Amino acid sequence: MEKGVAEREIRDCLEANERLLWSGVPIQGFALHRSDAFYIPFSVIIAGIFVFVLVIAATSSQEVPAPILILLLLVALYLVLGRFPIDKAVRESTAYGLTDRRVIIVSRFPFRRVRTLSLKKVTDLTLEETANGRGTITFGVRPSRIAMSFGPFAPGAPGRQIPSFAHIPSARDAYWRVCEAQDAVR
Repeated sequence: MEKGVAEREIRDCLEANERLLWSGVPIQGFALHRSDAFYIPFSVIIAGIFVFVLVIAATSSQEVPAPILILLLLVALYLVLGRFPIDKAVRESTAYGLTDRRVIIVSRFPFRRVRTLSLKKVTDLTLEETANGRGTITFGVRPSRIAMSFGPFAPGAPGRQIPSFAHIPSARDAYWRVCEAQDAVR
């Protein structure tokens, strides 16, 4: 999503007398994330298991049930190939906004969804930044590394993602704007 389109998406969500202080979008295009250090080797292992089961099924007199083969194929295809274009589509359809009252996150993939948080109610604010200035601002308590690696399948993982301005350029600047806006409403 282009910055101008993103700003219009956010402005459409503003309430009367609410001021937009900042808007932005996540990095666009193909991107690798820290979690890929786990997912890429894991996806290769899953694909290897699929090939192994397929070879066993082809050379054995014992039948492997078709639903198991189809399930393994779908999981392997998603992990090896599918998650990259889906991640790209999610990031390219997401817009972030900060107003004098709230944080607004708009996503249009796979359907339009608007998530807002009152600045008065955000109790934990975390900046995670890379050397090039890109980063993520998380609004709330971050899940454990296990939960982040395994997502909704991790033991004790929350059912929903923690709201964040993920993969934004100039993350520190946005972080300080959020802090200033939060101080102003308290």
